[in-house]
Amino acid sequence: MHIPKRIAVFGASTVYGRIDSAGGFVARLRLWHESLAVHHTVFNLGISGETTTRLLQRFLPEAQVRTPDLIIFALGLNDTSHVGSLASLSRTGISTYEQNIRLLIKQARTLAPMLFIGPYPIDDRRTQPIAGQAVYFTLADAHKYAQVQQRVCREEDVAYLDVMQTWEATSYHEWLAEDGLHANSAGHEQLFQAIRTYLETSCSEGK
Repeated sequence: MHIPKRIAVFGASTVYGRIDSAGGFVARLRLWHESLAVHHTVFNLGISGETTTRLLQRFLPEAQVRTPDLIIFALGLNDTSHVGSLASLSRTGISTYEQNIRLLIKQARTLAPMLFIGPYPIDDRRTQPIAGQAVYFTLADAHKYAQVQQRVCREEDVAYLDVMQTWEATSYHEWLAEDGLHANSAGHEQLFQAIRTYLETSCSEGK
């Protein structure tokens, strides 16, 4: 089995591990991955509120210095958000979002193989707006942007975990925090287990 030694995970608050007392799915990934071998390393490069546009501003220099063997991207929901009112435009237009995903893939290809973790479904009864903020998220937008990300990954022959479909086949609300947007501890455990399965299967097959 060939599991990458150095893994860099880029994204937003879900990568950072917001809300989860155990540090999120990346912390779980690190505990498991680094227990396998002394030289295994996982880098958490998540920033709350990150969009694809903002990630592009920092991705290459932050990735290059860490010399990863695998790059994991997990973001997209912040790109869908509407600031001020639901009638406002999404923070990242859908065409710009697609361009950003393609550019991230192009840049990452110069460094290492990659894996995209698709957006998960949200409970938009509680995200229009998010409590205490004039920021709006809808499930319809999450679907639309997830579909774009999945299509681009398919066209670019990049590994993609369809979290949206997997979670919607279950009682996924149990995996969301009270705000309806972030994953709770159980949701982070689901994300970690999906990535672990990928590493233990697909990576060993050279995909």
